[in-house]
Amino acid sequence: MLYLTEKKQNIQHILVFSLTSGQRVFYLEEPQYSIGRYSTNAIVINAEGISRQHATLIKTSKNDEHFSYVLIDGTIEGDRSTNGVVVNREKIEKTELKHGDNIYFTGDVKAHYYIIDNRNQECVDKFKPNLFINSTYPDINGFANHTQLKENNIDIPSLSEIKNLASVVELSPIPIVEINYEGTITYLNPSTNLKFPDLQKRQIKHPLLQGLLEKQDYNNGSLVIREVDIENQSFEQHIHYLAQEQLIRSYIFDITQRKQAENELKHHAFHDGLTGLPNRNFF
Repeated sequence: MLYLTEKKQNIQHILVFSLTSGQRVFYLEEPQYSIGRYSTNAIVINAEGISRQHATLIKTSKNDEHFSYVLIDGTIEGDRSTNGVVVNREKIEKTELKHGDNIYFTGDVKAHYYIIDNRNQECVDKFKPNLFINSTYPDINGFANHTQLKENNIDIPSLSEIKNLASVVELSPIPIVEINYEGTITYLNPSTNLKFPDLQKRQIKHPLLQGLLEKQDYNNGSLVIREVDIENQSFEQHIHYLAQEQLIRSYIFDITQRKQAENELKHHAFHDGLTGLPNRNFF
């Protein structure tokens, strides 16, 4: 499970996926990541043309302070993906990623790899991303025939946009939780961990997640709003069903004070202000 948490290290390795539903940002620091459409992968990309385990990222240490990631097509055991992996202009079986690399898993699923030094933005700017916005890709032998690279329409985010995109989610005071269609939590932002410390332990049995899987047949982008009472608090939960990615994403708003105010107004409307006894409106 991936947590997009604020890192203390100076160098950050970031993988940004561009999907039909938007962008997904991952900070990389674990020794290994599997990428594919199966829910058991560390990075789940449920899209047409993506294999069960499409690719693997392996962390390689250069010294005590620096490391890089090697991208492998398929599994480390040698099982290749159906559609292959293209990095920049080349179909690869194994390659060490560099800052600015463009990675194509299918014609519609692409990712960008960035290495950011938080200590010095000028240091980052010296790296020139390998962008081919105005060029046309030649035919790549062995790449699936039905796959077309749509490079001319690519929208490359700037480094500042990527950092802002990640921080908006991470630093948001609004709890955000995401589960897959099997009921497994795939993401919690820090606000969720602070507000609901037992959510990770209780998983689908937690009140915030109960009943979500029963409505997974909603169309892609469907929004459902419900109220959830947890102990003495009330929450309004905005639930987004992302059918293509087979994800259910929730934004939770604390409405405890609002509910208390509503209850007080109802009480005053149906009870005498002096005696506290029910008035004629109550009956």
